[in-house]
Amino acid sequence: MGTQAGSRGGRRSNRVLGTLFLGMFVMGGAELLVVGVLDVMAGDLGVSVSSAGALVTTYALGLAFGGPLLTALTMRLDKRTVLVGALVLFILGNVVAVASTGFGVLLVCRALTGAAAGLYDATAFAVALASVPPERAGRAIAVVISGVSVSAALGVPLGTVVGNLLARRVRGRDRARRRPGRGHGTGPLRAGGGRERGRPGPARVRAAGPGGHAPSPTEEPAEPGPAREHEG
Repeated sequence: MGTQAGSRGGRRSNRVLGTLFLGMFVMGGAELLVVGVLDVMAGDLGVSVSSAGALVTTYALGLAFGGPLLTALTMRLDKRTVLVGALVLFILGNVVAVASTGFGVLLVCRALTGAAAGLYDATAFAVALASVPPERAGRAIAVVISGVSVSAALGVPLGTVVGNLLARRVRGRDRARRRPGRGHGTGPLRAGGGRERGRPGPARVRAAGPGGHAPSPTEEPAEPGPAREHEG
């Protein structure tokens, strides 16, 4: 019985650590991914790259100051509730950031998501320590914190590549829409689907003068001479 209970406890603690690892992976990816697509975001927001760097700074400030403050305010609450609340706040902040087009709103969202990440990190460490025996505390902390390391090594490069590819595709579509169309003639449609070139109307057709010379718009047509009047 003791062996079965120990195995069940080990599986439960492994599931808890795996869940916390995934949460840290997401938090770390959202924190560091901005660095890889900073030039793309600066172009979309219409600001310089140095100004767009404030997105990294505001996240770090939210993590450093907002995280401990939220942790102190929620210290007596259930840890599972705090983790879920931190994830919900983090997701909402990112959704608003994606939907916004203003740089100021984006800065506020980055600060809020940084604070939510700080709250999640502190609570995740406490839950990890409580889910394992004291002799496995170091391993539990290492598993949780490795989520950020793995996101920096794998998630951020992959996200940077995907972000740049999507940005190029969107910009290509915008350029194609702005580029004037070809073959927009005013003539009737041909059998192949195109349009015939517009033919000059009757008002634009002028009879050629003597010698095949077409008179200019300001030139009056020459009157027929006496020799031509008696012909025929």
